[in-house]
Amino acid sequence: MISEVLAKEINIPLNDYYICYFDILGCKNFFEKPEGHEQFLCNMLLIISSIDSIIRRANKNIQVQYRTYSDNFLLYFEKKNADEYESLKFLFSIMRKIQLKLLIDHKIIVRGGITVGEFYANDEIVFGQGLIRAVDLEDKIAKTPRIVIDNNCFQESISKFVENRCLLQDSDGLYFVNYFNSKDALVLARGCCVSLINSNCRYQNNIKDEAKIAQKERIITKYLWLLIKFNEACKDINEEILQINYQTKLNEKILKYEIYCKR
Repeated sequence: MISEVLAKEINIPLNDYYICYFDILGCKNFFEKPEGHEQFLCNMLLIISSIDSIIRRANKNIQVQYRTYSDNFLLYFEKKNADEYESLKFLFSIMRKIQLKLLIDHKIIVRGGITVGEFYANDEIVFGQGLIRAVDLEDKIAKTPRIVIDNNCFQESISKFVENRCLLQDSDGLYFVNYFNSKDALVLARGCCVSLINSNCRYQNNIKDEAKIAQKERIITKYLWLLIKFNEACKDINEEILQINYQTKLNEKILKYEIYCKR
């Protein structure tokens, strides 16, 4: 085939890369009003700046590259002969910082996946089976605001990261990056979590559109997950005093539950 001959002539390298693909949750809200478009763009530029700063301060021996597509982000670096544990430790560290930074500074939560696999990138294209798997992890598997890892790829290292609490295992058996891993992180994130939940976990007055009700119900489920994981993290490090007090109330008009947090 012509494409096979061309590939050999230009020597396209399809190598294994560590890949993290993640998506900002709730970005559609910025487009509900015309003036929200510019606000969203400004927020994205600030978010990109924050992520770029974290990557630049990271380990200089590992060359992390990233791409941004609207509200989607792709981080990647070549596997080569690097030790898996050290490579994942580095990547989990970056993702903890990114998640905490976006939550505290921008009141943003994300969902994504981490894998390793065949990948290629240049100025025009990103390509590879590893990329497809990372996107599937974000889109079809993560579901809640967490960065999950590909269990099939990292079985040998998982137990070590669970022991040092870099990873937590969720009720569905998936492992995700733990960014509520210290008292300082919990103290910094607590007020933002409360604000986000109180802003996003109630239905609009007189809401009747079934599609909008279903959409809001999905949003509330995601923030409820965040709330539960925050409180579990407080308990795990014996800082129950930082736990968020909340209650659920039934919206009697549409028979759906809402969440109310106490500051």
